Amino acid sequence: MATTARGTNTVHGQDPQNLIEKVIRARIYESTYWKEHCFALTAESIIDKAIALHAIGGVYERQTPTPFMCLLLRLLQLQPEKEILFEYLLAEEFKYLRALAVIYIRLTFRSMEVFQILEPLMADYRKLRYREPGGDSEDEGEVGDTRRFVSRSPSLSPDRVVAGDDEDKLEGDV
Repeated sequence: MATTARGTNTVHGQDPQNLIEKVIRARIYESTYWKEHCFALTAESIIDKAIALHAIGGVYERQTPTPFMCLLLRLLQLQPEKEILFEYLLAEEFKYLRALAVIYIRLTFRSMEVFQILEPLMADYRKLRYREPGGDSEDEGEVGDTRRFVSRSPSLSPDRVVAGDDEDKLEGDV
């Protein structure tokens, strides 16, 4: 079993790896892709692996984790700085690197930050391949649409509530 890097912070009150279900984490640690490609990755070297991706998704055929899911777990272990994640998002030519950053931000950041950072990406209508859990069939989704992939993510406050709370604080401070 792999551990989170030393000196990392908790995310939503828990170890960031726990944002991925225990069964899936165990399968990731046992997978060949994890052992051969992800074990020693850093925040910088993960870029090359993300660029080589051909689909997003969680698990497929006999609950085998996708390379995307393995890289997401490695990113959760590393907890890169926000500046690095923003660089991932700015790399528009690499849509799977961008999707990896989107999912990471959606899982780990607070509601207000998620809305502020990811709202501009909703205009990115490029298609992504999605690896279906039932087998090798692949479907297409959009870069800004995380609903299909993140089924057990921390809940977000509705944007109007988040924005309304923020406006009330600003008015009260004056």
